[in-house]
Amino acid sequence: MISSPSIRAFHPSRGTMSIRPATLNDLYRILDLEQKTFTETAFSRATFLYYMHSDSSRVQVIEYEGVLAGYVVYTFRAEPLTVYVDSVAVRPEYRRQGMGRRMMDEVRDAAAGHGAQCIKLHVRASNERAIDFYIALGYERAGGVDSYYRDGEDACIMRLDLSD
Repeated sequence: MISSPSIRAFHPSRGTMSIRPATLNDLYRILDLEQKTFTETAFSRATFLYYMHSDSSRVQVIEYEGVLAGYVVYTFRAEPLTVYVDSVAVRPEYRRQGMGRRMMDEVRDAAAGHGAQCIKLHVRASNERAIDFYIALGYERAGGVDSYYRDGEDACIMRLDLSD
């Protein structure tokens, strides 16, 4: 069994951020953010419940001054051990304040702490801002998938090697 991460607090100059495991009390706010962020490809309530109760997945939320500002969902996959980022979102009013980076750092730390060889994720091929964000975090383009999304858009696969 893979252990759950604990609450981690950060103290940026403008307030307090903390990352913690999501609870059922967070589900409504997570679903609201998911729907606003991904509209036509949003995960359902059942999907989030699956991730929240899975031994191999984690749903983490980031709070800023007590407000749920974002979340990340990631899954540990075996042979070889890889972490896959299933979903990550930050409320628009909290973007570009380091919260996405903090959540992705949390994923990297959890993956490395469990001996994962890499982290992978899919991002819309048209989402250059997100691709640039992942590249700035050390991810590399590792191929693509044609018509990956429900609306037919292609995905870019991003990969961060942790074996160094």
